[in-house]
Amino acid sequence: MTVVKKWLRSTWLRYGLTVILLAGILWKVDPRQFWTAGRAVSLSNLIVAMALTVPFLLLKALRWHLLLRAGKCRATFTEAFVSLLGGMGVALLTPARLGEVTRAAYVSEPRKVRVGALVMVDKVYDVIVLALLSVAGAALLVSPLLALGLALFGAAGVYLALRPRDLRSAYKLARPLPLYTKVDKVLAGFAEFPGMVGLVCLLYTLGSFVVVLAQYWIILRAWNVGGLDVVVYCFPLVVLTNAVPLTIAGLGMREGAAILLLKHYGIAGQVAGTSAFLMFFMNTALPGLIGAAITPFFRPGPPAQLETDVQAAPVSGVGSSI
Repeated sequence: MTVVKKWLRSTWLRYGLTVILLAGILWKVDPRQFWTAGRAVSLSNLIVAMALTVPFLLLKALRWHLLLRAGKCRATFTEAFVSLLGGMGVALLTPARLGEVTRAAYVSEPRKVRVGALVMVDKVYDVIVLALLSVAGAALLVSPLLALGLALFGAAGVYLALRPRDLRSAYKLARPLPLYTKVDKVLAGFAEFPGMVGLVCLLYTLGSFVVVLAQYWIILRAWNVGGLDVVVYCFPLVVLTNAVPLTIAGLGMREGAAILLLKHYGIAGQVAGTSAFLMFFMNTALPGLIGAAITPFFRPGPPAQLETDVQAAPVSGVGSSI
């Protein structure tokens, strides 16, 4: 059992799976067809879609800043935004996007472990909203059982986001687990959040995914294929594959899922795969590369200078962040 766990956590296993999946996609779809699909795309559509990356990142930064303030961590909005990009840059090279915890290095808060725990909370909101957005597509294209599971998970996630104290109470059932004490300390900080923080974070998350869905529709229209039904039913499921940390940066998983799902609508594999990769490039790879370029030159402000502002900030975070 120990050997199995070691393999499942192996970085080299994920690198290998990434190569295998990408090779399988290229074998299934002639690489020259990807080049043909890329040349046929409308440049004006790509520019408009690229522009939507800005509001997408701003909404994610607003959510992250709100969580830092609710967690009583010292951080300006600039620090929150730069740390978001910096974490995305490191996450490009790490399995399960664990590199995102490096956001802690770019904020003034000295309790880096606490910031790292908030990163995990921040990512959970994405999974909750994605699960709910994926229900319709799962019911239509995959399985009613999967749709039911996603609906139950999403509903439970919304409930616990609005009533975080109940999550810590429920976790007491897991006392026998080896990491119980450490996880309980994380949940203790999360349990302090008022319900309004969870509600606003969910709304920020929903807004960011509405932007992403509009972005994907614009990209598909660059090939004159697809409609709103394709976007609504397929793309949340495509993005949800990122929640399964089997490959590096989701490469291969995302493109393969797009090819399989968009096939239901008669969309060619090269267009489906290229469109999914373009979304990854615009919303993850490019911001991550920018973050990797600017973070070496960024220094967070002195903690003493920010302490008064953080203490004075409303815990609900509904003030200047909205």
